[in-house]
Amino acid sequence: MTERITLYIPDGVQRVEPLVLQDCDIVDTITVTLGDGASATVYDRTAGSSFTRSVIYNVGVGARLTVIHDVQNATGTARYVLRCAQDSIVHYGFVSAHTTSSTMSFDVELLGERAQALVRGVYIGNDTAIVTLTTNQRHEAAHTMSDVRINGCLAGQARALYHGKIYVAGNAVGTQAEQRNDTLLLSTCASARSIPSLEVLTNQVQCAHGSAVGRVDEEQIRYMQTRGIARERARHLLIEGFVNTTLDGHGELQEVARRVLQCLKK
Repeated sequence: MTERITLYIPDGVQRVEPLVLQDCDIVDTITVTLGDGASATVYDRTAGSSFTRSVIYNVGVGARLTVIHDVQNATGTARYVLRCAQDSIVHYGFVSAHTTSSTMSFDVELLGERAQALVRGVYIGNDTAIVTLTTNQRHEAAHTMSDVRINGCLAGQARALYHGKIYVAGNAVGTQAEQRNDTLLLSTCASARSIPSLEVLTNQVQCAHGSAVGRVDEEQIRYMQTRGIARERARHLLIEGFVNTTLDGHGELQEVARRVLQCLKK
């Protein structure tokens, strides 16, 4: 049996109280639609469950959407779609912490002129987790902007595979698109692979992408030890700083950052 949830914020409504999607693992499809000029914040929380679902956000003309997405020790396959109309702004932040396997994809669709989408994410893998993450940034209109930055931390025998693509249509002049994926390996058995790509059909754009995989910098640890900081404390501070490059500076994500750091301490 297919279970669906549909939420609608009418035109011009500025919702103060957040919408909370919690433990919706039995739901196959969730659709959240913001009318023109509307605004809302969504908290999406999943913990300790197995799920297969799609979450679709339709953001109307001039609408504003903030999403805080927290996945803790869940396993399954999920697809998240952001459809951004003209002059809309979307801020999407997520934390995904796993000890088993998870597959997540994010489709960011800039459909109207001057639409903007900013995605910030952190994934954490422990034990034998396999984290598969895909992001697609599609610019279908002129003067749109997308910025996707996702960092990962892997311990134990965890593995991660990231595919990231930026697509810019021929009519999407003035596009600005950035994509970055960095992974920090916290054990000798952890591994990660990152595959960024671009498909740009016009010259009048600014696009950048990149990735890096590495371990905690021993030279920085030794430097901090010379300043009286114990080795384990220095290591934790470096991991904390790595996570904060993604999550700091975004007030809505402070609670999410706290949860990430708690996981890293374990």
